[in-house]
Amino acid sequence: MHLILAAAFIFSILILIILFKINDSIIKKRKMPKEKRYKFIKNRLLINIMISCAIFVLISWVVPSLVWHLGAKETNNIERVEMNRRVYALSEADSSMYVGLTTVKGKQKYVFRYERQLNLEPEIVDINKVEIIEIDATTKIKDPTYEKIAEYKRTRLKDKGTLIASVNDMYSEIDSVTNIKTNTKNWQEKIISEKVRLYIPKDSIKKDYKLK
Repeated sequence: MHLILAAAFIFSILILIILFKINDSIIKKRKMPKEKRYKFIKNRLLINIMISCAIFVLISWVVPSLVWHLGAKETNNIERVEMNRRVYALSEADSSMYVGLTTVKGKQKYVFRYERQLNLEPEIVDINKVEIIEIDATTKIKDPTYEKIAEYKRTRLKDKGTLIASVNDMYSEIDSVTNIKTNTKNWQEKIISEKVRLYIPKDSIKKDYKLK
């Protein structure tokens, strides 16, 4: 993005200098009197600045926009852990139960805590948005853990080159929609889904859990 802006700025300044030189040549060729010369310069100055600004906009916005929207793209989906917390037992009396299965307004929900204080409200999440992984010898995570997972659709231009890289960089920083991330170089990322992943021991889901 910075390269495109720098190129647009430099090129627009060069055009402005060329236009001033042309105007100077016209003045000398026509041998204008002083009063007429000032009026000519004043009129041409505004036109020259408008042309220079138009070229800046063309190079910095119009051309990259055309390249982005018309160019061949590659896409893929990735998952990213947005938050990671320790999961605690549902109660002190039943320390082996980490997740409760309950029904709220006719829908099944999972209940769990990632705060140690029992007086705080537990998390309640639709079971369709929860992935349960039982902790065993094969899992990297050994303690009961809550992960908030976001899935992103990533998009960037396929081709290589300085211009393509600059356009990719430019569009990876766009925040035109609130759910577009802006911190991944050369990829535009848009959230397409979110879920919860729970790592818990085997047989640690309490069925028919009653919310207090």
